[in-house]
Amino acid sequence: VMQKTSSLPPPPAMIVSRNVSDCVNSTAHEILEFEADPDLNNVNPSSLRDGIYQVDVNGSAEHPLRFGLPVVAGWRSFPSSLEPSYNELATDALECFTATTGFRVSGEVSEPEAHIYPFEDLHVTVVTFRPLLKPKSTEEVDAIKKFCWRVADGAVRRRDWPKSIDGEVSPKLCFRMKQIRLGKRNAVLKWEELTGNLNIMRRCLREELEAQKRMHNMQNGRIGGDGADALSQLTLTVPDLVHSTFIRFWKAPSMPGKI
Repeated sequence: VMQKTSSLPPPPAMIVSRNVSDCVNSTAHEILEFEADPDLNNVNPSSLRDGIYQVDVNGSAEHPLRFGLPVVAGWRSFPSSLEPSYNELATDALECFTATTGFRVSGEVSEPEAHIYPFEDLHVTVVTFRPLLKPKSTEEVDAIKKFCWRVADGAVRRRDWPKSIDGEVSPKLCFRMKQIRLGKRNAVLKWEELTGNLNIMRRCLREELEAQKRMHNMQNGRIGGDGADALSQLTLTVPDLVHSTFIRFWKAPSMPGKI
């Protein structure tokens, strides 16, 4: 479960230049061997025999079997002008797999080869507070969500957080597509961010996380419990590429040459 916290500040506006189809021939390098994306398989509904939630040891509450918390730009707000060319690309990609989920599902598929993102699910990850991991309890999940909200709120209040022209805390980000890159576990749309605001936002979030962790440790000392342990172990991560993942592999594709 990639949790989206509704009380966080609005996502930055996105301006995207170039059509998806203009970059199809820019595929970077040839990959000879594919493998399953471990994060995707961890949350494959067909592999979770006991459902997506489990009850705490004391039986008082349920928590997700996997919990992750990213900060993203463009969620549910990619320009509609990109949708036709993206759908054309996704339709072509469907022919490379024996079965898929996400973009289009044909009947009941128990073991799909790939997940192709629907257009509305595309996004650019700014930072990740927590990757998809198994939480110990509801206490841990709640503590992480509340703490990361304080970090995000503090980051946008920093003096060096980029401001939009009208002074709002949601700065403009301008993305230009560079290429479509195929990897061992996924395929991504690689972007170039032209304003420099993305790097500033990442720095503010990283600095605010460290400041909030120091404050938390001073106020609470060495408090035990799942929540305190989880906060002490939070480490913000930044993707190597500015990108939008649009295909993830459930397992190694059966027709790698076609891909």
